[in-house]
Amino acid sequence: MGIRGRSSGRVRPLACALGLALGCAASASAAGKVDPETRRFESPGRPKVEFIAEGDRVFRLLPEDAIAAIDDPEMISAFEAAGIMQDNEPVLGVFDGNQARAYPTWYLDAHEVVNDRLGDTPIAATWCPLANTGVVYVRQVDGEETTFGVSGALWRDSLVLFDRKTSSYWSQVTGKAIRGPQQDTILTEVPSVTTTWDAWKRLHPETRVLRPDEGSRSGSPFAGYFEDSGRLGITRGIKADRRLPGKSLVVGIHEDDAATAVLLDSLSDLAVVQGSVNKTPVAVVSVASRGGFGYDRRLSGRTLDFEAGEKGRLRDLQTGSTWDPESGRALEGPLAGQTLRRIASRPAYWFIWVTFHPATDILGQAATRR
Repeated sequence: MGIRGRSSGRVRPLACALGLALGCAASASAAGKVDPETRRFESPGRPKVEFIAEGDRVFRLLPEDAIAAIDDPEMISAFEAAGIMQDNEPVLGVFDGNQARAYPTWYLDAHEVVNDRLGDTPIAATWCPLANTGVVYVRQVDGEETTFGVSGALWRDSLVLFDRKTSSYWSQVTGKAIRGPQQDTILTEVPSVTTTWDAWKRLHPETRVLRPDEGSRSGSPFAGYFEDSGRLGITRGIKADRRLPGKSLVVGIHEDDAATAVLLDSLSDLAVVQGSVNKTPVAVVSVASRGGFGYDRRLSGRTLDFEAGEKGRLRDLQTGSTWDPESGRALEGPLAGQTLRRIASRPAYWFIWVTFHPATDILGQAATRR
């Protein structure tokens, strides 16, 4: 396959699309079985409730590691990826100021976690197909390096990780431990963006990318789920918020207990959307065409207003300084060298974002009730 799964050597050749006949290649288990002819997961019925976290049910669908994380990723250059990667395919990209790495999300459908390194930092690149959330975390628990795996459980219809040091369970969307010795601890996030391969390599020509198994291009087992706009998760526990269609793609940002969301299409058109989260003035900026970051607009005692500048940069109206949207750093002008404070942001389906943040506002476009 060009990659190895867990260090135990157990390799699962296909993704598990949990329940509702989304498909799986995990071995038979108490949670269900795999049809040997179709390689599709046959659920024994509705997902089973395993425990309660913050008042919401955590469902067990598969055993731990039934979906195999990638522990020994093969990373190749953009040049080597020519003919393997397609320009329009989505990737989860991460950049630390020196190194850039990318992970094809269609391939992460099959694995959901890549335990990797970004320079000297051990990272876990994580992807939840059900929620359309790509998040990168530092894979350290109690100050020690560990690896993460796929728990086989869902919380609020999204991926639950587990760490192999303490066996704690972690929400992929929030980075917060919801069970185990690390309960209520929050992982350190590494800023990342979900965009197209073409946009990412134009932004970072020196990037390296996870070599996908080309034999997996027969199609994602989640294809039907992605295409069905009415299919919101699989545990039947989602209450629709009709301010937006459930599978609208948003960039959500949160500050303390307040949250807001920007439609990704609006962000792509406008380059920057401004507003506030609670009392914090924020700018949500487009990065690499199809992703975005949130920043606090306050700097040196004043609130800045931004507009799109040349060459994909931003310009503040107060000083005329130009800014890099990916780092939040002023490149030229009176504020050169200063950096905006980043606010936690996350791409997601609207139905997932509002499940985690039911009081969220919407910036940049009036909500359309459906």
